[in-house]
Amino acid sequence: MVVLEEMGFSIIRIREGKSDNEFIIYDKKKNEVNFYSKKRLVEILLMELEDKKINWRQFMTEHQTPINWIKEQIEAEIILLDNVGFKPIENKTFVYEGKEYFNLYKIPETLKYSNYKLDKPMTYKELTEKAPNTIFLLRNLHEGNDEAVKNTLLKLADKVKNPDRKSQDCIIFYPGEGAGKGVFYETIIKGIFGKYTSKILMKKLVSDFNGFLKQSLVVVLEEGKRDLDLIEVLKEITTEPEILINEKGKNAGEMPIFFLTFVFSNNMNPIDLGKRRGTYHIANTLGRTLEETQKKGQELSEKIPNEIDHLLYYLHNLEFNISDVFKPFNTIAKSMVIDLNKSPLELFYDSLLTYPSIEYACQDYNRERYKYSSSVLNLDIQKKPNEDGVEEEYISKEHIKRAYNNFCQIHNLKTNLIRHNKDLVQLWSLFQVPLESFLRIVINSGEYAGRKLDHVKLSSLNDKLKESIKEK
Repeated sequence: MVVLEEMGFSIIRIREGKSDNEFIIYDKKKNEVNFYSKKRLVEILLMELEDKKINWRQFMTEHQTPINWIKEQIEAEIILLDNVGFKPIENKTFVYEGKEYFNLYKIPETLKYSNYKLDKPMTYKELTEKAPNTIFLLRNLHEGNDEAVKNTLLKLADKVKNPDRKSQDCIIFYPGEGAGKGVFYETIIKGIFGKYTSKILMKKLVSDFNGFLKQSLVVVLEEGKRDLDLIEVLKEITTEPEILINEKGKNAGEMPIFFLTFVFSNNMNPIDLGKRRGTYHIANTLGRTLEETQKKGQELSEKIPNEIDHLLYYLHNLEFNISDVFKPFNTIAKSMVIDLNKSPLELFYDSLLTYPSIEYACQDYNRERYKYSSSVLNLDIQKKPNEDGVEEEYISKEHIKRAYNNFCQIHNLKTNLIRHNKDLVQLWSLFQVPLESFLRIVINSGEYAGRKLDHVKLSSLNDKLKESIKEK
């Protein structure tokens, strides 16, 4: 007979748990979980039964003591699981990579759709009327751009409606000291997601322990600043569904992650995500003076909590397609930060895309560097037949290297000059040049006569330029 179960308790033993916390008492009515050693388990469970004023002694035999009886019930009803974990679903257990976990997630009232169901969705205009302070703050964090605000609300709505789906975006607010980023976290993020939020210094992502990531639906990284040591881990937590979790006193292991990432920064170069799923917004200070900013921040902190229900009605009932969620919102600010973090080769590639042909670009860089327009560079284009007998034109990599070095001289990037063709590999990948487009050719005349030089098919480069021009 499952007496403890009928009284509202489940007793779980964790195979991989340490002796001081290998047992769990799960109070099903309160939906609360507590960890105990074997000795403490018996003592606490007896106290819990007494506190609930349950007549459990009726189940004891004449010769049993309370401790013996509770031990027998534990042995009879204990559930054996591999470990504890976190997955934002209602089930109390889940299987991950062949192991069964007890789920520590307890759905907050704010994330229950039944609490916020409407007959028809709330419009953005209605939200601005019902939650003016919330919208004021959001507009301040998005340069007054309502479309940008709606995009951030879309990402939040997806996390509210689909908490078990890994978000694929990183939303960055910068620089805007005194823009209300802290108010946004304390009133809106915590107001919606409660204890399932984390706010940490971004540099802590490379610390020894990262357990703060595993039970979060939203992670806020503060004091964002481009750091070469952080680039890979930032890309990983933004786009990957799993990450290696390392907690003090516990074995490290891959675990699923579900959170949406925000970055708060007062730095003009807050993060390096390349062209990945980052959405950048320049924030505006709340007031013209420090005193005015602090006063406005305090006012918003007091008023926004009273508007959270309106925001939750909007988020729970927002209708959208999954394709909309995974599409990053492109801003001018994003382009600016991406350019800040581009390598000279990437900047050179972007510059090439403004020319009608590679030949034209090579000539123009040469003229601009040496400042005499009458000079015409001999590009010595080579012609070779392909498999079908059709002649293809090839340009030497030496000329591409020279064009790049001229570009660096023109734009004061002299420390980035290159000497070897192998250093152009990144450029070929940007152009998506196939291997069959490269050819080693012996030069018969001119500056490089008698040398066997690596060439690249002109059409492979120029076709890419034409595609880019059409896209623009």
